[in-house]
Amino acid sequence: MRPYLFFAVTGPLFMLLEVCMDLLQPRLMKDIIDIGLKNLDVSYITRMGLFMLAAAIVGLAGGIGCSIFSTTAGVSMGTDLRRDLYKKIQELPFSDIDKLSTGSLVTRLTNDIIQVQEISIMLLRILVRAPLLIAGSLIMAILLSPPLSLILVFIIPLLIISIVIIMKRSYPLFYTVQDRLDDLNVITQENLSGVRVIKAYVREQYEYKRFSQVNNKLMDIMIKASSTIALTFPIMIFLLNFGIAMVLYSGGYMVSDGGAFTTGKLMAFINYLMQLLMSLMMVSMILIRFTRAEASAKRIIEVLDIVPDLHDPVIVKRPDAICGNLVFDNVSFGYGKDGTERAALKNISFALQQGTTTGIIGTTGSGKSTLVNLIPRLYDVDSGKILLDGIDIREMSRKELRSCISVVPQQAILFSGTIRENIAFGYPDADDEAIMEAARTARILDFIQKSEKGLDTVLNQRGVNLSGGQKQRISIARALLPDPPVLILDESTSALDARTAFYLQESLRKIRQKKTTLIIGQRIASVKGADTIIVMDDGRIIDNAPHEVLLKRCNLYREIAESQDEVAYHE
Repeated sequence: MRPYLFFAVTGPLFMLLEVCMDLLQPRLMKDIIDIGLKNLDVSYITRMGLFMLAAAIVGLAGGIGCSIFSTTAGVSMGTDLRRDLYKKIQELPFSDIDKLSTGSLVTRLTNDIIQVQEISIMLLRILVRAPLLIAGSLIMAILLSPPLSLILVFIIPLLIISIVIIMKRSYPLFYTVQDRLDDLNVITQENLSGVRVIKAYVREQYEYKRFSQVNNKLMDIMIKASSTIALTFPIMIFLLNFGIAMVLYSGGYMVSDGGAFTTGKLMAFINYLMQLLMSLMMVSMILIRFTRAEASAKRIIEVLDIVPDLHDPVIVKRPDAICGNLVFDNVSFGYGKDGTERAALKNISFALQQGTTTGIIGTTGSGKSTLVNLIPRLYDVDSGKILLDGIDIREMSRKELRSCISVVPQQAILFSGTIRENIAFGYPDADDEAIMEAARTARILDFIQKSEKGLDTVLNQRGVNLSGGQKQRISIARALLPDPPVLILDESTSALDARTAFYLQESLRKIRQKKTTLIIGQRIASVKGADTIIVMDDGRIIDNAPHEVLLKRCNLYREIAESQDEVAYHE
């Protein structure tokens, strides 16, 4: 809250004003009873009543001021925290994001931060008001009657013990609540993103049961946590009523004795006792609420404290000229802890020269996509090195490295917005002429021109109002617009018909002469025009040659080609 220190300090100062007015009320009421009513002095009663009204109005102003300033401080802090957490998530490499589910990250960005934000506002209001009222009421009660104040020696420890026990029981429960929310978010996101598959396979009831199971688990733990907290209020009310009964019983005898302790003092003492115990109740409720916020804060800090596996070097190197020459030098990589859980690439070595096109083909799970993910440092190699124009990519800044590379991923990812915004995603300053040229090369220009709004055509979330082929071609146009020296196409034409794919390959062939191009494909047709083709199996390169050579000497490549020719024949 340091940037909002003025609001965080001013709010409690207003609350101090309200507390002073609240503490003044019982004293004024005592004087009305002991002086005004006793002497039947109507003018005195009227005058003191106006004082009480004025004190109430001043207290109201203090309460409103505290609410405004504390809310400003708390919400602003929550906004900054949400921004910083989002920025941290954006900076995390794939290896760290893989350890955290998307649902968990969404919960931490939303529900967890709301919990911390709300407790911050409450701390600036109630946790300032309650201690001041406790201290003030206790002092005023002792000044009115030290003997009656001994009752508090018995009640206050019972309250504190109850609060501590409930807090210890509720903290682990609320931590589990947030974990259950993670699970619920994961299921919800999966169902919403895969709703077409669910309906196509008539699996609504199955997914409904799966969601209900997770939802019921969340309900059970929330009931358990809420029930634990629910014990607080009846315990507090019992102790409050017990204390009032004790004061009435003891104070009644003191008043009937005809001593210095008057009816007005008794009424004032009861008011201070109620303020004291109600303040203790407020403290107990906020401390219990704090346990849930503490669990949320811990989950937020877990993300903020992650030390990324990837980082820029202290001394950044840069090639004299970025041409796009790439070299894989004995590269190995595996997923999981230290890469030992599942080896995806084993001793990969090859070179890509500027102006050449290299295809990669292989069996499913052979490591093709993993290989290209290493080039822009979405993951770091476990051993070996990757060189860009003679420099290890780990010695370059990630921003500069990635500015040299455009990737069209397997799954075409589009964002809600216009076609123009999606194509210019990596080059927002591009003019319409450059955007249209990229669209022309990607063979999507005709579709854009036929659309009523052209480049301003609005795409729904994930581009659901486009076909798979249209989404892929917009993704290709997005990759072409910055004109990078290295272009990676990861099965980027899988959703296109043969005719469109052919014309797209012809368009790309014209621009590949000045680029280092890497094409990953499942079909021979998508890679056979490359200068050389790398054949992969089980994370290794088993051959590397042009199409005609591979047909003669590589059994796996020939089997893939024959199987696809056979499929084409039957079709």
